[in-house]
Amino acid sequence: MYIVGTVVEIVHSIVKPIYNFQPFLTRTELFQVAVTHTLNINKSRQDLGYQPIDHDIADIVKYYCMTGHGRKSSQASYWLVNVALMAIFAILILSFLPVVTT
Repeated sequence: MYIVGTVVEIVHSIVKPIYNFQPFLTRTELFQVAVTHTLNINKSRQDLGYQPIDHDIADIVKYYCMTGHGRKSSQASYWLVNVALMAIFAILILSFLPVVTT
């Protein structure tokens, strides 16, 4: 996965002047995912008097939609460009695979 992250970063740096996109996987993302995160709220409860509030996922979705974090309407041309670039990238990757002859 580290090699894939490196390739994605290289492709991003090459394509960035022509088409700027957010890389879906970087080496930094891999390092963040690979670390074990352990959280403990006892100190917050003790020092700050923190008491967590129970929420279900529907409350969270409603909050994010109200604060403007919902899906944005996308333009068809932007979508088509993304699909075309993904197709070109897939063709480029597939062109490096060996051809099997029978």
